[in-house]
Amino acid sequence: MNIYFYRIVVVLTTILALPSCGQDNTTVSAPITSDSADWLPVEIEDLSIASRILGQDVAYSVILPHDYYSSGKSYPVVYMLHGIGGDHASWMEYGNVARVMANLPVEEAIIVSPDGYESYYSDTYDDKVRYQSFFLKELIPTIDKNFRTLAKREGRSIVGFSMGGFGALTLALKHIDTFSAIAALSASIRTDEQYMTEGPQKDWNWQWGRIFGGIGQTGQGRLTSYYRQCNPKDILSNMDTSKLNGLRIMIDIGDQETKLAVSNKELHDVLVNRHIDHEWEVRPGGHDFLCWNAALPKVLGFFLQTRAKGRTMTYHKGETSSLSNAMLFMPQANRRSHRRYPVLYVTDDKDGKFSETLSKVADSLSSTAKISPIIICQLYKNDIENNILAVERQSPAIRMGKRFYRIISAANAPADIENWLIDIDHQIHK
Repeated sequence: MNIYFYRIVVVLTTILALPSCGQDNTTVSAPITSDSADWLPVEIEDLSIASRILGQDVAYSVILPHDYYSSGKSYPVVYMLHGIGGDHASWMEYGNVARVMANLPVEEAIIVSPDGYESYYSDTYDDKVRYQSFFLKELIPTIDKNFRTLAKREGRSIVGFSMGGFGALTLALKHIDTFSAIAALSASIRTDEQYMTEGPQKDWNWQWGRIFGGIGQTGQGRLTSYYRQCNPKDILSNMDTSKLNGLRIMIDIGDQETKLAVSNKELHDVLVNRHIDHEWEVRPGGHDFLCWNAALPKVLGFFLQTRAKGRTMTYHKGETSSLSNAMLFMPQANRRSHRRYPVLYVTDDKDGKFSETLSKVADSLSSTAKISPIIICQLYKNDIENNILAVERQSPAIRMGKRFYRIISAANAPADIENWLIDIDHQIHK
């Protein structure tokens, strides 16, 4: 089947099958004959909510259980928050969440990841931008209305990295009746000393002052009353600990962090001193997805109940398509998925055998979450730059941007393809 016709069918099927954000639509599409790839969760990017609170559309991604459209079951929801510079696709692309989920012995869940912009997932002190209000009053109700969720506290958990770690802590601690578990990975929090002295002033104003007040201030002037209301350490230091009953907390930090190691340890000490039960782990790594991905299986196991037996993923060859200037080897994916992927462009591969082998090795590695899924593209012609532009114009499955592609020569490929692909994956996703 031509891959572009195939993609159109998938997109239309997905649109028809997905609940609408604007109306209650629980209709599901006709069953698709199952194969090994359809044991993977369904990954869907670029959904959106028209937010009246924020006055704009807010994009989000969802990952649905592989049998969502046929099971009739309701599922717990895990909200996954990104850091500064990320977006609604960050966890899907950099975390390879679908494949981690598929290989874990835990119950299946709906994953929701919204654009958090640079909001720290908070309302601003002057109420001009009310992101936390949007999250609680529009995002969660929309997800519960339009997907089969366990629409109660026990059915919701929240995790974030960096800025998202701050957001996960603040959202859950300030709204204990909404979430049952929090995981903060390398949370972007500060000790009072760090917050009062961090510079330069222009950067502090942008990162903190515009949200929590104190623009232009130094020292004690930065510690506004609104910041105290939102800062996880202050919330935990002052709240009635009996209100935390039923809320499970995890804090995870890399041993190569610097100031975040100090502030996260301070938060851990508050929890210890107040006898608040929690998970605390310092793991090898720094402020990057190598560290956060290493934590992800533990996080999902912390959130979700264990099921009897893990699922064994089997190899499934992705779709291929011959273009006038290239051959695309698509990665393994549930056929209801609609998302974008990085690309590895291959030159000097006249018969395509190396590209085909490369796609098989990449699928094998991604099925066990050793790398993120990637498109392998065999280029026929030597005009590489124009050929890449032509391929990008024709395929909506390509994740745009120079950081999301690499060009390699089949003639110069190393013998150890697996470790080579792992290294390329680390370069793309660092």
